Amino acid sequence: MSEPLLTVSDLSVGYAGSGTRAVSDVGFRVAAGSSLGVIGESGSGKTTLLYGMARLLPASATVESGSVRLDGVDLLTLPAPELRDLRWRDIAIVFQGAMHALNPVIRVGSLLREVLRHRLDVRSRQEADRRITDMLDMVSVPSRVLTAYPHELSGGMRQRVMLAMSLLGRPRLLLVDEPTTSLDVIVQAEILDRLRELQRELRFAMVFVSHDLGVVAEYCDDVAVMLDGRIVESGRGADVLRSPVHPYTRRLVESYPSVDRPPQPLPPRTGAPDGAASVDSVASAAVARTGRDSGAVTVKSASAADVLPPPVLELRAASRSFRARGGTPWRRRRTDAVRDVDIEVRAGSILAIVGASGAGKSTVGRLLAMTDRPTGGELRSDGRPVRALGRADRAVLRRRVQVVHQDPFEALDPRFTVERSVAEGLGPSGPPGARRRELVAAALEHVELDPGRFLTRTPDRLSGGQRQRVALARALVARPDVIVADEPVSALDVSIRLSVLRLLARARDEYGTAVVLITHDLGTVRAVVDEIIVMSDGRVVERGATATVLDRPRHDYTKALIAAAPKLPRGGATPAG
Repeated sequence: MSEPLLTVSDLSVGYAGSGTRAVSDVGFRVAAGSSLGVIGESGSGKTTLLYGMARLLPASATVESGSVRLDGVDLLTLPAPELRDLRWRDIAIVFQGAMHALNPVIRVGSLLREVLRHRLDVRSRQEADRRITDMLDMVSVPSRVLTAYPHELSGGMRQRVMLAMSLLGRPRLLLVDEPTTSLDVIVQAEILDRLRELQRELRFAMVFVSHDLGVVAEYCDDVAVMLDGRIVESGRGADVLRSPVHPYTRRLVESYPSVDRPPQPLPPRTGAPDGAASVDSVASAAVARTGRDSGAVTVKSASAADVLPPPVLELRAASRSFRARGGTPWRRRRTDAVRDVDIEVRAGSILAIVGASGAGKSTVGRLLAMTDRPTGGELRSDGRPVRALGRADRAVLRRRVQVVHQDPFEALDPRFTVERSVAEGLGPSGPPGARRRELVAAALEHVELDPGRFLTRTPDRLSGGQRQRVALARALVARPDVIVADEPVSALDVSIRLSVLRLLARARDEYGTAVVLITHDLGTVRAVVDEIIVMSDGRVVERGATATVLDRPRHDYTKALIAAAPKLPRGGATPAG
């Protein structure tokens, strides 16, 4: 390794009143042009480490000891004015949630000019525009984005803008905090490929915090594994993740749901806050496609027609179009989010709908959950068109179909206790009093949360995994026929992700609940799903049994999704870089 640009020595950080250190005696070195991936689950200390290095900790946190030297200068003892001068010029951060990091009421162009003017002292409008244009070209952002507000951009485009903003000052050190969480695999690969190219071109050192082992394996030279505030294993990325030594690293690797292999069944980690456990690999059920020919690649079992139950829900020739914004109403174009889609949801099975952002999968989920209506075709329930049902029957059907949303932090009302949140799933006509509380307690037990500990808690006292379990309990409390889960685990750690998926599989096995899993994570699909539907540009392009589609994909788009999915190194792998 060449001479280090960044040297962290014996760094410790504590939080007031916690009694324990969030970061304890951490040390590592990173050379210019090299990258260190810091991995670990929630609570491991990796984000506190990152913010401690940049002196961006909250008031409740204190750096208790250690040093962070950038080219020999200790950032922790640097006077505040000098540290401000270093930020953006020598040190920059790419934050996790670009939507929250970017000012929502300022256009992108103004945001970038503000950084140049106030952080980098670029006063000339002409010079600022030149640097902005150059940087947008480097991160592959079209110039039209400059006039847009952050909420008008896709998640991937917002993250590119965040990356451009961070690199405007050509920093020597880039600190990156979970930059692609919740992005689909194709957009994720595009952004990370570009980040790697920029690092090679600009030669900055990078510390990359992530819980995604596959991403770190593919994009970082070295890796440090954190547990309870300490680095428990470190070394060349491919070597550590191919042949882990520490039991915790081995557990993370074995739990990782890679698209090219199912996870191995594991016991829960002792003391894990969310009952972290792997999911047993579920054998893929052969599923036949019936209905009209839409041109999709289909894998059909010879005996499937004899064993499949009738669909609980089905979309027939379903389309959903929207009028584009802007212009006069009679001249607005119509955009087809979903086109001519046939989908059958059967009791006792897990169906995954996969695809990149904009593929139409979430729109299909809303059509199935009846929070939206098709503009063409129809939704059928037990063979009957939903539009033909009376108001009372539709209300009953809506209770039979429950939704689990993506973000566990937004899915629950912060004012409600867990008991009240779960009881919402019973609806206003559900049983009162003791029976209601009994059903809520049973639902919590099903998702492995102790009612005695959790009934009176509010969401601010729950971890991300616990919140998603509560959201799942709310969906399960009325014993629905169908659960539509839209990216339910994308923001969770690997082992917590798998434990939530295991609970969905348990609902399928014990209650016969049909699960529609909307996801971009093909490793997740491999772990628990029976049948896959692949969508692109609003259409179904391939469908079939899980193992068949993932091991022998036929459509080029499916092949591209699989190729873009992060994977752990296997025998013969070489370090990234």
